[in-house]
Amino acid sequence: MDEKKTNIMVIDDEEDVVFCLKNFLSRKGYCVDSAMSGEEALKKLESKNADLILLDIIMPGLKGTEVAEIVKEKYPDTKIILATAFPREGEILKGKSIMEALITKPFRLQDLYNKLLGVITQPVISGEEKTDTAGIETKVLFVKAKLLFVEPVIEVYEFLHDQLKQLSSRGQFYDLHLISDENELFKKLNFIEPEIIIFSESCTTRVDAALKTKILSKSPKTKEVTSFDLTSAAGELETLEKLINHIRKICIKRDLVEIH
Repeated sequence: MDEKKTNIMVIDDEEDVVFCLKNFLSRKGYCVDSAMSGEEALKKLESKNADLILLDIIMPGLKGTEVAEIVKEKYPDTKIILATAFPREGEILKGKSIMEALITKPFRLQDLYNKLLGVITQPVISGEEKTDTAGIETKVLFVKAKLLFVEPVIEVYEFLHDQLKQLSSRGQFYDLHLISDENELFKKLNFIEPEIIIFSESCTTRVDAALKTKILSKSPKTKEVTSFDLTSAAGELETLEKLINHIRKICIKRDLVEIH
């Protein structure tokens, strides 16, 4: 199978998970389609070929294993990677020829990509994927990132720090840092190694292409440099929610996620 011409179908009932995987795999050069249920996937497969299917096991309606059995019967050349939250499920599925590989949650996108490459180039059943995580019944998209705020007013940062730290209950985990201006940024950039840098619009620094290029050249781990009205976010609930959504979208776009 030609890796870069591979047609992939993502089947999962969680919209965030589907969006994240489609975004990631599309940027890797694949042609990606999706379905939110087994029934929808089987309908699409009647008119559109899939070389490889990434398929969640636990879904309403047809379960992933049931979909895999139907796909293997009707389209035997289609390769399947099953995703499960139960590490021991691989032992149960070993005797069934319904998949080429199994990946257990939580997994990082790079782990999935490595698994996918293995299936494309050497289609073998992998059996159980080792993990330290016990069986988890729910599917959650976790975002995790180290954030650096460039904000001259410490009270604004302290408020945002407290608000963002409370987001762990929503699956968002942030390691937060503060500097006051651009000069301090370049002194501490390599020490902090932020993944996302957010300049307050109250700063005099203009966040343009030249500044972004300079930062990214000096900080390999930084994936995004942006600006936001942090002062308003600290005083207006609606703007705070916009900031939270802005950060979350960046994390998904830049693969700063884990799928559980």
